[in-house]
Amino acid sequence: MTTFKILSFNTKGITQTKCEILSDLNADVLCLQETHKESAPPNIHGMHLIVHHGHAGHGSAIYTRDKSTVPSSHDFSEEGMEILTVTTTKMVITSVYKPPPTPFSWPHITNPVNKPNIIIGDFNSHNTIWGYDSNDSDGEAVEGWAASNDLTIPYSSKDKHTFSSTRWKRGHNPDLAFVSSQHFSSFERTVGDPIPKSQHRPIALQTKPVVKALESNSIPRFNFQKAKWEEFTQDLDSKITCIDADPSKYEYFRKLVWEVARKNIPRGYRK
Repeated sequence: MTTFKILSFNTKGITQTKCEILSDLNADVLCLQETHKESAPPNIHGMHLIVHHGHAGHGSAIYTRDKSTVPSSHDFSEEGMEILTVTTTKMVITSVYKPPPTPFSWPHITNPVNKPNIIIGDFNSHNTIWGYDSNDSDGEAVEGWAASNDLTIPYSSKDKHTFSSTRWKRGHNPDLAFVSSQHFSSFERTVGDPIPKSQHRPIALQTKPVVKALESNSIPRFNFQKAKWEEFTQDLDSKITCIDADPSKYEYFRKLVWEVARKNIPRGYRK
């Protein structure tokens, strides 16, 4: 019944305030871009830093809530792109940051075919598939890379934009997530609320439970199968005799029936 949540966020410079907000988002794996830290980024309460790529102007990091589930991690960053990977007991998760002027390229990475492959981060590329008006060379390169690696993008035009430009007063979608196609139906994507001091919104991929719990209405109901009908009849008969046969006594009669029913018929609701 439990789900697994992967969160990605371009911090535009990690701060203690942002760390506190990110800690409250309850991610199992947290991928950060643009930490602006050459050394290790700061601690996030409840999370463990697994791997980071230091850079004063960029910088990436991956945190996890339970480090015992991460047997390995790697930094595949090259040619200006920051690519960090952690392998958990159930899936492979890769954080991506492509600076705007850097052409999109992808190193040779071999991932297990039997595990879901999650690639998430800031791709800084334009493509009509994920909501832009036109394609640029990076957007076409990302589209071709996804197709050749059998990756599917969980994107809906109804989702909120992942980036809001304060200068141009427009929204865009540089932050993307890709899932191995055979595991695509097991995940759902959401876009979070804005975080101060960053124009990006966090995006999350969350596993869907095999069985989804449904909340029933918490309205108490009488269990007539377990009612003590004989006692109910005796109590009601003994108390009705004191009521005058007059329409004005109806409300009193109704309350009396309710009182006797509560006493002799179990009452509750399904969980």
